[in-house]
Amino acid sequence: MPDALRLITSPLPVAAGLGYADLSAAVAADALARRRWAAGRPASLVLQTLTGDLGGRLAFDRDLVRTGHDRSTLPPQELAEAVHAFDASRRRAAAEQLDALGVTAELDEGGASPAAREAAAIAFVRLHEEGLIDVARIVAPFCPSCATVIEGPDAVAGHLEVEVLRVAVDADLVVEVTAPELVDGTVGVAVPVGHPAAGRDVVVPLVEREVPVVEEPGCVEPRLLVPAHDASAFELAELHGFVPIRVLGRDGVVRGEGPLAGLSRFAARRAATALLQAEGAVVDTIDGTESVDRCRHCGSVAVPVLGWHWLLRVAQLEVAAADAIRHGSVSFVPAAVRDTVLVLAGGRPWCLDRSTPGGTPLPVSRCTDCRRVTVAVDAPSTCGKCFGELEPSRLTLDARFVAALAPLVRAGWPGRISADQVAAARATTAVVAAGAIESWALPALALGLRLAGYAPFSNVVVQPLDVSPATEVPPPGTDRRAARLALLAATDVDAAVAAVAALDTPIRVDENDAPAAAGSDTSSALAAVEAAVAALDEGGPGQAAALLVAALTGGVPSSAADRVQALAVPFLGA
Repeated sequence: MPDALRLITSPLPVAAGLGYADLSAAVAADALARRRWAAGRPASLVLQTLTGDLGGRLAFDRDLVRTGHDRSTLPPQELAEAVHAFDASRRRAAAEQLDALGVTAELDEGGASPAAREAAAIAFVRLHEEGLIDVARIVAPFCPSCATVIEGPDAVAGHLEVEVLRVAVDADLVVEVTAPELVDGTVGVAVPVGHPAAGRDVVVPLVEREVPVVEEPGCVEPRLLVPAHDASAFELAELHGFVPIRVLGRDGVVRGEGPLAGLSRFAARRAATALLQAEGAVVDTIDGTESVDRCRHCGSVAVPVLGWHWLLRVAQLEVAAADAIRHGSVSFVPAAVRDTVLVLAGGRPWCLDRSTPGGTPLPVSRCTDCRRVTVAVDAPSTCGKCFGELEPSRLTLDARFVAALAPLVRAGWPGRISADQVAAARATTAVVAAGAIESWALPALALGLRLAGYAPFSNVVVQPLDVSPATEVPPPGTDRRAARLALLAATDVDAAVAAVAALDTPIRVDENDAPAAAGSDTSSALAAVEAAVAALDEGGPGQAAALLVAALTGGVPSSAADRVQALAVPFLGA
């Protein structure tokens, strides 16, 4: 590693509260910094924060309700001040939480700082000018409760137990329907290649609308095409020139006219099922599952809705990042993560717009007369085409986009990049939880290479976490050293906490006071210490801490005291 090491964490969602994975990454970064300091080598640590995200805004709303207010009762300026004060208070609370674990680095402002907001707007405009950001119609998951698009970390894939209806559309054409409330949006029927019904027109039950039957390569069973609420159906509809019909609004309520109008999604499902059965169109029912997205923050089932959204074409950006990884410009610990990142590179377009109050404004305006769109950091007050009034968009940028630019902003971008800044980037290590590889590390690499011409960090240390939301952080009363080791071990929380539960007294590493168990194998303990040292470079802090726990609970002789302390003190934070 370079002599002057800079350590940064993936953005910590302080407003929504730090979870196990976030604390694990922060403690790992702190342990690596302390290891450098213990060796007399310079290192700096920056704890980045995530602000303006959906989870944080929902936490703010709950806090606002406790004061007897809501967003509608506060003037815009007062609301903005309240959001800023809330974020600041949550950063202080997170700093206290981290301080209790021995992590004393200062948390930055994240997307709340004026510099971050300005940089995000500049990046958006430049990428738009290069043709990498444009507005397009897509089917996006929309949370009806939070009133915004949810993707990435905000969405959780899941399944619903449903009653699948086998509906007869024609004499030799039966389709399985899991969402009968959407039948009114049918514009066609897709069938496997060579199906006898292909090329005919059929009448859809319930709505009595005649639609064409088309062949779809790869189709296994006939299915109704509802392109306004199904991404794959929308692609096929565009191919055949079908016009989508929206059934549900973003609030999950049936639009338009008819017997289902005004009903919520699942009430409409029950009503549509009864109507299809009364019509005699249902030939059979079977138990099945429906794939859905849920909002991670409120638990609501997302509504897939066709609409216009601002998309970042990330494939080209991430392919360039993958090339840098292949050429060795960026390395990973553990090394096996490299292959995972290369598989992730070149993903689907990233929807950048959100409806998150207090977030970074989307640098987009629309003319109230000719409806022309203007994309600019500082938009003029009038349209450049018809001189009509320009109305700023009420949408905000995805907080992940702003967070991915944070390393560049800290280095001085969008100003001129000096050789010293590039050198500092090459001496920067990012410490991330496993879930942040795709949501932050890869986008940060891709955007840095595209906008500044260099990778904002040269090494990525990944805490190998696969932790369910129900996993609890070690309670406040837990010994600091035990909590740090449990967070660092990151593989089996219960086992790690149990292994160091006796750390209420100082750890000794001499012959008389070592925490040796009866029949402990000293040579095994020493081997574990040596393996922990090697694991820092090969397997990361998580693997090293797990081995260190084994060593400390197995007992080590005084002859190994210096070796143990060199490793243990940074990890224990004392």
